[in-house]
Amino acid sequence: MKNVFLFDITRHIGPVQSLMGSAQRYVSSWAPDRVEWFAFQDQALSSDLQPSSPNVVNTVSAAGEGLWTTIENRIRHLSGDGFAGATFHILSYDGSLLRAADRLAMKREFHIIARSLGIVKKAARAERLVTTRLAAAPVQSLPVTTGVAELDRGHCVRGCSCWLA
Repeated sequence: MKNVFLFDITRHIGPVQSLMGSAQRYVSSWAPDRVEWFAFQDQALSSDLQPSSPNVVNTVSAAGEGLWTTIENRIRHLSGDGFAGATFHILSYDGSLLRAADRLAMKREFHIIARSLGIVKKAARAERLVTTRLAAAPVQSLPVTTGVAELDRGHCVRGCSCWLA
């Protein structure tokens, strides 16, 4: 099954590079066939994303319901142009846009999954946390038998594996 990701980043505040990097890591596990970004002109210019397959950058002048019309038309166009039966993942910070996507999904004309862009940021934070923990050096400790022998001799020291707080 083909996966098409449509990102509305018009409501994003701050540099778009970090959001786009997190979004690209998020979609990589899905093996996307197409990724499209809907951004205002200044956001598109400030991003370092180069339009290339499977990425497309669409500059828009409206957000919310006005942008939804553009996205819905894009879904219809893609469905007739090689992406019939694809799963369309719509990610946005805009609640009204996500509700409109849910309404279209309920018609069962297209397979649509609408999610908040917050899920992308949460996934990126979780990935950084796991990476940080895996990168931490393992704690060195004495074998239990050595610690017991030292304790028996009455000279166990802090740092020994048998040391109790």
